Amino acid sequence: PICLQGQTYSACEQNISETVELLDKLGFTISLNKSVLIPSKRIVFLGFILCSETMTIRLTEKKCDDIAELCSNIIRCRRITIKQFSQIIGKLVAASPGVMHAPLYIKPLEQCKEKQLKKHKGNFNSFFTITQDIAEHLKWWIKNIHSCFKNITISDPNYVMFTDSSGRMWGAYDKTGNRRTNGFWSAEEQKQQDRKSTRLNS
Repeated sequence: PICLQGQTYSACEQNISETVELLDKLGFTISLNKSVLIPSKRIVFLGFILCSETMTIRLTEKKCDDIAELCSNIIRCRRITIKQFSQIIGKLVAASPGVMHAPLYIKPLEQCKEKQLKKHKGNFNSFFTITQDIAEHLKWWIKNIHSCFKNITISDPNYVMFTDSSGRMWGAYDKTGNRRTNGFWSAEEQKQQDRKSTRLNS
């Protein structure tokens, strides 16, 4: 698939004309039924809606419905195979170009998958039970997928900060203001870190 762009309507027309001519000379057959040869500010491309007026990318209604239905089915089933769970993760990853905060709600699912694979010695056909925590992440997709979008262009940030932490201490660097800070976790916070690490490794 090819997505052509231009600063003006006439520039888009010329771009399309030259591309079609080039592909024809190279021996490629262009399917007119599957092509959009008239410049438009809003097109469907690989299951995404690209809009040059709002400069956003979003999923088509059908893709949104499919993802919401898949997530609902998993919550209802509660007990599924790791393979089935991996398939829904793959669909969510594929949808991420049109969902601004997708990584926040995909990473916990990937961690769950890896944990189950380790527990079942890499057997993708093994069953496991969907926890309440995982169900909440899936519910986020059901609730928000139809209104999600992603900006095509992102302006430079006004504030830049780097952070890092370990089981014993934390630190941060404010690049914008050239300031640093760090410290140790409290005894209770360190215990929480240890308990969390134990759960992940069990």
